[in-house]
Amino acid sequence: MIKQTKNTYNSVSKKEVEIEDIANEISRVRIDNLNTESQNELLKKKLDDLINELKEREKGVEKFEQKIKKRHVKIQKKQHEVDRLNK
Repeated sequence: MIKQTKNTYNSVSKKEVEIEDIANEISRVRIDNLNTESQNELLKKKLDDLINELKEREKGVEKFEQKIKKRHVKIQKKQHEVDRLNK
């Protein structure tokens, strides 16, 4: 009977260790999950910032393109006037 009690005690002890190991693993997974979520939020913010920067730069490019088009139109008008005067 003492041997059976010792075996039962050892079995219970092993199960308690397994339970603690599993609890520790669950805690590690939760921490990893929180770290991943935090990193995802930082990356999302960085992406949003980069998208906003890109949009601003695209606006700048559009303004330059409009200026270029206006200058081309002016040049064409002047060229047309020079051509007309040369005739």
